[in-house]
Amino acid sequence: MAHFRTLRNVNETGFDTTRNLLVVPLNKTASLYLVDTSVLGTDVKTDHEDIAKVTEQDLTTREVRQRRFAAADRKHPLSLVTVKGLRVGTTTLRTQRSVGSENVEPVEIRVVDNLDSRQSSDRGAISPEFRKELLGLSVRQAVLRVAEDQMYSKIGRSTRGHGRYAADGYEWCGAFAWYCWNVACTVHGVPNPFGDKYSSLLSCQKAISWALQTDTCTILRYKGYDPYGNSFTTGKSLRKAAERQEYIEISPQNPVLPADICVIRLGSPADWKHVCLAAESPTGDNLMTLNGNMGAKGGPCISKQPWSMTAKVNNGKDYAMIYLHVLGFDE
Repeated sequence: MAHFRTLRNVNETGFDTTRNLLVVPLNKTASLYLVDTSVLGTDVKTDHEDIAKVTEQDLTTREVRQRRFAAADRKHPLSLVTVKGLRVGTTTLRTQRSVGSENVEPVEIRVVDNLDSRQSSDRGAISPEFRKELLGLSVRQAVLRVAEDQMYSKIGRSTRGHGRYAADGYEWCGAFAWYCWNVACTVHGVPNPFGDKYSSLLSCQKAISWALQTDTCTILRYKGYDPYGNSFTTGKSLRKAAERQEYIEISPQNPVLPADICVIRLGSPADWKHVCLAAESPTGDNLMTLNGNMGAKGGPCISKQPWSMTAKVNNGKDYAMIYLHVLGFDE
């Protein structure tokens, strides 16, 4: 069947394959490959050429030689469809076959006013269509939708995103999670449970400490004192005033829900490693998460990844993954 697609690390920026959605910066271009299974060719156009215009280039001979496509795709004409954003707004990329009525599934085109192919960008900027989309979701689902938008952006598909979600020089996995919560809460007009600064999630220790000091989250599978030890209000050491967390197991009364915060440690209990978002409710031994500040081994710096729910540290005494179940945001 004919279809639009991307190639890894070549032209994947801005294209959400699960939604058939392409985000294009204003006055810039993005591209898709078209595998054409028609008999006499396929015309490509947008509904509103004043918003986005397309051009098409035949690449069949080159791509057959380079073998970047699967063998089944190389049997058909291959073309590069280039989309240029001309005006901020939304339109649809459609195809029309010269013979037959079966068309390729349309691609929604959203032209945005930033260079990162993000529908939610810096300083609270958000496209009208994306705002409307987020308002149609629960806050939790909106958090994950923001994360996915960032994942398909120029930042997310690159190998590094330092300086974009937190000040340059900081590890930013937790700041990314804070950003997603902040956008979703701002759109829905509710307070961010992690405050108005990303510092609350800037490290694993701070994330647990914030939950202890604010009672905004139930901490699951962690036992011990405040690992950060300083007050978020005064900045001073809590010392004997530091609260102790008693162990709470995951249960129907204390669940892990989508957009809850996952805190990961490796090795010893104090080897804090990573902060990320639960992408789903757990159903087995692994939990799919949405992660910022990945980018290891040349991969994208924002991605989905499964983590073990049963892995343990400290000679098997403690779970490696701790969960902050955010209160007040039921599904």
